[in-house]
Amino acid sequence: METATIAIVPTIRPGVRSTRPSSSVPHRIGRAVVSVRRSTSTWLRRPLTSLHLLLAVFGLLTAFGLVMVLSASNAEAAAQGSSPYAVFVRQAAFCGVGIVLFWIGLRVPLRRLRAAGPVLLLISLVLLIAVLIPGLVRQPHLVIFGVAA
Repeated sequence: METATIAIVPTIRPGVRSTRPSSSVPHRIGRAVVSVRRSTSTWLRRPLTSLHLLLAVFGLLTAFGLVMVLSASNAEAAAQGSSPYAVFVRQAAFCGVGIVLFWIGLRVPLRRLRAAGPVLLLISLVLLIAVLIPGLVRQPHLVIFGVAA
């Protein structure tokens, strides 16, 4: 005896679209992409977007720099018999001080920063030149060009 298989095919009337997607996974991915795109474009239109991008770049570069310091000093410190994380901890402490100073700098009014700009520029130039003066710096690894050694 032979059994007949009957396939039930949904009939779609002309002009009526099917409400069920052919595959639900690409449909979900498409919705997620549209949602991310919409929320990103809304976020980028806000007034503090440049500050958020600056903070993100600042954080990423700081983290990348700390990883580089750790990878560069880990083996050398272990070979000298000291803690492999000593240089990294010191650098992370300086980064913490820098983050606090950055936060304080964000709170200073722009008018005050513009007024102090020329004086701060001269102070930074004097300090940059002071590094190059022979005999002023006693530790040769702090001198950039090796002139003061």
